[in-house]
Amino acid sequence: MSRLLPGLMLLLLLTGCWNASDVDDQDYVNAVGIEYKEKEKEFWIHIQLISFAKIAKDTSGSTSPSPVPAWIATGKGETLLEAIEQIYNMSERKLYWGHVTSIVLGDGLLRTQNLTEVLETFMRYYALRYTMWTFSTSEDMIQLFSAAPNFEKSRLTMQLHSPDAHYEVISMVEPMRLNRFLQMYSGTRRTALLPCLGLSDKVWSKNDKPLSSMTVNGVHVFAEKRHSGFLALSKLQGLRWLDKHTMRATVSVMEQGKQLASIRMQHPKIRILPRYEDGLMRYDIRVTVEGTINELKRFISEKELAEKTSQAIEEEIRRTFVNGIRMGSDLYQLQPHGRPLLMVPWTRQRAEAAAESLTEASLQHVTVKARIVSGGKYKMYSER
Repeated sequence: MSRLLPGLMLLLLLTGCWNASDVDDQDYVNAVGIEYKEKEKEFWIHIQLISFAKIAKDTSGSTSPSPVPAWIATGKGETLLEAIEQIYNMSERKLYWGHVTSIVLGDGLLRTQNLTEVLETFMRYYALRYTMWTFSTSEDMIQLFSAAPNFEKSRLTMQLHSPDAHYEVISMVEPMRLNRFLQMYSGTRRTALLPCLGLSDKVWSKNDKPLSSMTVNGVHVFAEKRHSGFLALSKLQGLRWLDKHTMRATVSVMEQGKQLASIRMQHPKIRILPRYEDGLMRYDIRVTVEGTINELKRFISEKELAEKTSQAIEEEIRRTFVNGIRMGSDLYQLQPHGRPLLMVPWTRQRAEAAAESLTEASLQHVTVKARIVSGGKYKMYSER
C-alpha cells in the first residue's frame, strides 16, 4: 500500500482543476454600460468585448492596419438581471467578467435610480472587482463603445479603459474607481463627482474623415445619494487646484483681456482651514504650486508673473466654488474638514452649524502662492 501512495498522489496532481474553463472557451467582457429608459421603463445593459487573441498579435510587434474590433451586446429588461439574462441567452460561449476595466452609467439612470441598489445588484457577479473605472455619459452607449483609438492602437489604451494615463497629461477631473465613487456617493456631507465621457469629432481626422474621440466633458454631481446636476469642464477650472493628485495643469494669465502667459503648473499643496465664527462655519484655502512657462507674450519680471499667476488661480478657485454653491454642492469637500472643529467642544449651536448648507460667504480667504521654477525657452529676470 505504501508503494502505491506516491503514484496516487502523482495522479491527483495531473488531474488539474476539474471545473476550470479553457481560455478559448470564454468571451471576455471589458466594459459595461447601464442605462434606464424612463419611457420604456426598462434597464438596458451594454457590454463591450475585445478579442484578446487580436491584442496579443498587435502587442507582439506587428502593425495592424485596423484597430482591434469591439463586439457589443445589448440586453433589455424590466430589471437589471433580466437585461443581463437576455445577453446570456444569446451568447455562444461563457462570459467572463473578471477583465471588466470600466463601467459607464447613463444619465437617465443617474437621475431616476438609487445607484447603490443598482450597482449592488450588478456586483453580485463574483468575478467583478470594485476597482473598475467609473464614468457617466449622455452619449449613445453603442457609439461610445464603438469609438476607435487613434493610430490603430489597442482599445485598452483609450480613456474608457486607461483614464489615468490621460490624467497625467491633462489633470482636470480625477478618474474615479467604483469603490471610491460608492464611498463618496453614500457618505454624509460628501460630494461625489462622477466624470462624464463624451465624443468629439472636432479635433482628429483620418484620411480627411472626422474621427470620434473620447473626452471627459464634465462631471455629474451627487450629494448624499441625490443627483445635483451636471457641470461642464468650463465651470470646473478651480477643481484641479484643490486636488493634490494634479500632475499637469495649464493656467492662462490674462492682461487687459488678452493672454499674457500660459503657465504649466503641477503638484499643488493644499491646506483647508475651517473656523467657527459668529455661529457659522467659515473656510480659508491656501494653495502652493510650482510651474514652468509655456508661452510668454511680453517681457515681465518673475515676481510680477508669479503674482499674476496666483491671482488667476485664486479667481478660478472662487468661480468654481460659486458654481457648486448655485447647485447646492460642496465641490471642494470643505464640510468634512470642519466637522472635527464643530465636535470639540460640542454644543447645540455648533451641531446646527455643521448641518447648515454652504453659502458663497462660507469661503473667506483664498491664498495662492505660485512659484515659477523654470522659464522654459523664455529668459526671466528677478527684481532685486
